[in-house]
Amino acid sequence: MVAVVLVVATGVSTWQAQRAELAATQAQRQAKRAEAVRDVLTDLFRASSSQQRSAQQVRGMAAVELLERGAAQLDTLQQSAPDAHAHLLRIFGDIHHELELYGRSLQLHEKSVASARAFHGKDAYETVMAEMQFAGVLREMQRADEGWPLVEHALAVLSKITPRSPGYAQALSLESAFLGSKQPQRAVRAGEAAVRLMEELGLQDYRATSARYVYAHALI
Repeated sequence: MVAVVLVVATGVSTWQAQRAELAATQAQRQAKRAEAVRDVLTDLFRASSSQQRSAQQVRGMAAVELLERGAAQLDTLQQSAPDAHAHLLRIFGDIHHELELYGRSLQLHEKSVASARAFHGKDAYETVMAEMQFAGVLREMQRADEGWPLVEHALAVLSKITPRSPGYAQALSLESAFLGSKQPQRAVRAGEAAVRLMEELGLQDYRATSARYVYAHALI
């Protein structure tokens, strides 16, 4: 009996140590990412840049020029901070998308997916989040057939690792959006599930608004 208790206690201690080590590793990675992001954004808006622009010139730069300058610098992070590299590529891809620069957005999201896969692995949370962003841009550019396998992969991964997460709710909403005209009944089910999960999670941001819009469209 004593031996059994010792074995169990040892197993629990090992498990706790592994969890603590994982948490410490994640904290270090997030700190390194935050530092790299800060450095890139600081350099982006610094007047005394390598191009030797004056403060007045920097103030007169168009938003697109600033973005392109920043995007061009991201590859310097590929070796030193690969996590930040993938994350920033996704952010810059989103910003280009908001500015309706869809071609450039597509390029940046594609690079983000490749970078995330290389650093995090094919079935990691960060990777499938990047894949979903990429899929969304592909759909808006009338290339939904290319984006759908990415959505399927995200659904498969997130349903296993984080089925109660905002990420999985987003994946369900994308499923509804992609299948609205091809499999309307499945689109309605996915849209309803996405909205319900977001409500249960208490989400009230743009993701929840978008999910309700997609669900309504599927119903129509």
